[in-house]
Amino acid sequence: MSEFDKSYLSSSNITYVDKGASLTYLHVSNNGASVTYGPDKATKSDVKDVDSDCNHIISTSSAVQLNSKFYKKSHHLVFSQINLSTKEYDLMALLFSRIQKAHWKYYQEHENVKFTPKYRFSNQVLSDWFGVDSSQLYSLLKGPSKTLSSKPVGILNEQKKGFDFVPLFKRITYENGELIMSPNDELSDEWLTVAGGHAQVDHVIFRKLARRYSKALYEMLSRFKTSGKGKLNTLSLKDLYAGFGLLNADGEVSKRVMKKIKCLWRTV
Repeated sequence: MSEFDKSYLSSSNITYVDKGASLTYLHVSNNGASVTYGPDKATKSDVKDVDSDCNHIISTSSAVQLNSKFYKKSHHLVFSQINLSTKEYDLMALLFSRIQKAHWKYYQEHENVKFTPKYRFSNQVLSDWFGVDSSQLYSLLKGPSKTLSSKPVGILNEQKKGFDFVPLFKRITYENGELIMSPNDELSDEWLTVAGGHAQVDHVIFRKLARRYSKALYEMLSRFKTSGKGKLNTLSLKDLYAGFGLLNADGEVSKRVMKKIKCLWRTV
């Protein structure tokens, strides 16, 4: 057992197989439901980060746990019909910099499992990411977290002439100095960039951009750059409008946002 807290394991009804210095299997049971992690990705953090509903919580207490420079964002999300503020963009970038396919492995392999990963970020990580003192985080995060938690994303399918609007998150919570983001599992393919291509975005540069349209354009340019050559594919105006969140539910630009478009070309 060595480094593991025996009392915690006992009280949380977690059983395990401990081989050497690493935990190779983690089994969690709660009210008759059971979940097993492993053998490849069960770690000490998994033991401490399973909540009462058997949701696997991915903790981030240090910036070194984030992707060092780049995050991936699916093509559909880059060009989805969603209008984000600068801080909402930065929150999304933070989450994408932590998400790994291994976190969702068990959920994807068992269709009847209802739990999905939650992502928890410490005050220190948040302070570093947003470049503010921890005392400012509550006021900084409250507004964008509230709007982002209820904001739907529109996934467009031009070939089939269809669209699908789905909430991005189940819940976003800030308490005890920690931010917990719960992605909607109905968008798991988009969170994990499973198909359809993706943008590889330099989050260091991305976070320095001060305007939301600049951030949207940077993600689009990152989607179509050719590795090592810097070439870009041709973008239609409709793709641009979708990427900037200027289309309505019918996929059209409304008169109400025409002023935004004029502002857009002045700011990007």
